[in-house]
Amino acid sequence: MVDVSYGPPAVARVDAETIDHAIANLIGNAMKYSTGRKELSRSVGTVDSGMVITVSDRGIGIPPEDQEQIFEKFSRGSNVTDETGAGLGLALVQETVRAHGGDVLVTDRKGGGTTFTLRIPLERAM
Repeated sequence: MVDVSYGPPAVARVDAETIDHAIANLIGNAMKYSTGRKELSRSVGTVDSGMVITVSDRGIGIPPEDQEQIFEKFSRGSNVTDETGAGLGLALVQETVRAHGGDVLVTDRKGGGTTFTLRIPLERAM
């Protein structure tokens, strides 16, 4: 199940291809690390003076002690054993968002799973 919601419209000038790749990586990870019934939600909107994109899942989650290191190249969560990967995707997501003057936040989702929040300042994104 995929739930998509959009907030008030906002115009932002970003490198659409790289932002699309970043979002696709987060969605791919959400599907890859979700077991059983796959639940995914995505939202796009504005908060204060920034564009905010969230991707949430009900997957295996990311241990709190791993939540900073997962953005380093070749790093993966300590609870990942069965899925293949090089540990580059989240590093590229963070690099893309930072190139737009923004940041990436990772939080545990109540009830299990993870939420990634991409925040890009509109004045920078315009």
